Amino acid sequence: MTTEVADGIFQLTPVPGVNTWALRGADGWTLVDAGLQPTAGRLVRQLRRVGIGRGDVERLVLTHAHLDHAGGAALVRTELGVREVLVGAADLPHAREGRNPPGTPPGPGYPALPMAGEALLDVALDDELDMRLVATPGHTGGHLAVHLPRSGVVIGGDAVFNVFRLAPSPAFLCSDAAANAVSVGVLADLDPTVLLLAHGRPVDDDPAGRLRQLLADT
Repeated sequence: MTTEVADGIFQLTPVPGVNTWALRGADGWTLVDAGLQPTAGRLVRQLRRVGIGRGDVERLVLTHAHLDHAGGAALVRTELGVREVLVGAADLPHAREGRNPPGTPPGPGYPALPMAGEALLDVALDDELDMRLVATPGHTGGHLAVHLPRSGVVIGGDAVFNVFRLAPSPAFLCSDAAANAVSVGVLADLDPTVLLLAHGRPVDDDPAGRLRQLLADT
């Protein structure tokens, strides 16, 4: 499934329940997450159907190094000629080795990303998007969110799920559940008008208020 959720922002779901995001900017496209290894080929085909081909992708940002976000990255990078892969500092060594970070449920390995580089925080990565990466640790130590302040869009990775209802990442999936709760507050303070998540539907009905309510209810 492919949906344009805002101008130049596409939701791609090569397997139900696991989203990838494609953002059109001044210097090319940015992808956020790459899904699982077995569905990476399907993701590449979906990207091509919206006009994203080899040489069009400037960067791939991984919100974290879990296999359902980083597993497809090696194939996507190869097939599309992605120029750089960015990962939060604490997750970077695990992405380079192709394994889930410690403190989270173990899972099978995935193709290693030795070329991955450390994501710089709070630095505009694209003049048109004014895209900034924000540290949101807790689900993993190096978990990142993507903030597009001009459009009011925040991509929250796995800090929050919206599968059956909006909820923080379950404690058993987190390396530090208390830190993840703090990160939910960080997302709320970005004051998004649209919250995009890796698992579940976009949230466009007062996402900041709903995130704050989540914290109040815990």
